[in-house]
Amino acid sequence: MGIGISAVAAKVMGNRLAVQWGACALAFVFSAAIGIFFGLSPASRAARLDPVAALAGD
Repeated sequence: MGIGISAVAAKVMGNRLAVQWGACALAFVFSAAIGIFFGLSPASRAARLDPVAALAGD
């Protein structure tokens, strides 16, 4: 979506669009790693809790 918006903006302004695919890949991998880590960390802690105690807020 960002590349698409940038392409339209570049065309409107009469500029060329240069995309560094390595930077896009690095940003995707970094974002995915952060999302996986911060998603699995609380999930693994919650999986170790007793379901009744977890729902009760103890």
